[in-house]
Amino acid sequence: FDDVPYDHYTFIFTPGGGGLEHLTSTTIGGVRRLTPRGLMGVTAHEFFHAWNVKRLRPLRLGPFDYTGPQPVDDLWICEGLTSYYTPLGLWRAGLYKDEEFLQSQAGGIRSWESNPAHLVQSPQESSRGVWTNDTRISYYLQGQVLGMMIDLAIRDESDNKYSLDDVMRHMYRKHGGYYRHHPPRPGFKSEDWPREIKALTGVALEDFWDAHIRESHPVDWNRYLAAAGWKLELETKKASALAAAQTRRVEGGDTVLEVQRGGALFRAGFRDGDRVKAFNGAEVRGRFGLRRSLRAVDA
Repeated sequence: FDDVPYDHYTFIFTPGGGGLEHLTSTTIGGVRRLTPRGLMGVTAHEFFHAWNVKRLRPLRLGPFDYTGPQPVDDLWICEGLTSYYTPLGLWRAGLYKDEEFLQSQAGGIRSWESNPAHLVQSPQESSRGVWTNDTRISYYLQGQVLGMMIDLAIRDESDNKYSLDDVMRHMYRKHGGYYRHHPPRPGFKSEDWPREIKALTGVALEDFWDAHIRESHPVDWNRYLAAAGWKLELETKKASALAAAQTRRVEGGDTVLEVQRGGALFRAGFRDGDRVKAFNGAEVRGRFGLRRSLRAVDA
């Protein structure tokens, strides 16, 4: 971003759950249950928020009005583009291998394609839906995979003269705030992004925004991946009935199952309220640890 907007940055690790960004620090919980890779990822994610969200933010979120809901269309930018830059930043730092970055993005596309809500809920709609508990597909996920497509489209159309990095720096300078040496700016509007991309790079992405940001049309992944010499191949596989049936909540750091009588988990011997610490002799760790374990068995 060509700017270090703090004199000192503090990482606060706690036993609780979740991560929360602050202006010059972040609180990251659940560290005892995270894998080393998972801890590295959430740390990189929250640190990126020092620029994207805490300074570069939607107009309505700065200064924040705590007296009522503040629905915005742009959480896919705030959280989703941050989720794209998380593995990208780790790869650039030499902490991810090439294949780890690609697998991260492939996993995102797999999650997208596995959720039929991608055909009915756009990133702007899922961003607004968080206020009414109507988010059916994650705006983190949407921004992660679409951010990569936007990056590749800009690189391709500009003959690699520009990238999403240049756009992020430009938006940060023009709409960001709380610099060390500059007064805060009021924030961006949703419609600023395609307009500023065109003004900066010459690449017209208004059609992309209409199809994939404002609306929820299917994405032709290989149209964009081809610019980097990559190709996506999708395979349809039968899912593990146990993994598909799994619903859980977290209480006190434990994974607690919600089991319906007669369902796949019930037939396998699980009961509602079971706390799962290990499966088949292996400790269950991380947000998706139980699901990975259940996928390994055929039920």
